Amino acid sequence: MIEVRDVTKRYGDKVAVRDLTFTVQPGVVTGFLGPNGAGKSTTMRIIAGLDAPTHGSVTVNGRQEADTEACLGLGLRPSLKQLTSCPYDL
Repeated sequence: MIEVRDVTKRYGDKVAVRDLTFTVQPGVVTGFLGPNGAGKSTTMRIIAGLDAPTHGSVTVNGRQEADTEACLGLGLRPSLKQLTSCPYDL
């Protein structure tokens, strides 16, 4: 299960994600849609542990701190650029 609670991410004065809350149940196919600049990639980076939220929390399978197992369990395929800055031993 993925739980995102009151997540906000700021880059200086710019707000990329504001007060986002949602839950994704295991085994449920879920779409994550929005226009360019809506914060989709930023949110996925926060969920995967590649970025930290400015405010709020994320849990993946009950774990608040992202780790390799949780990241891989999301089914994400990061780009090579992301892998070189990924804090995990993948």
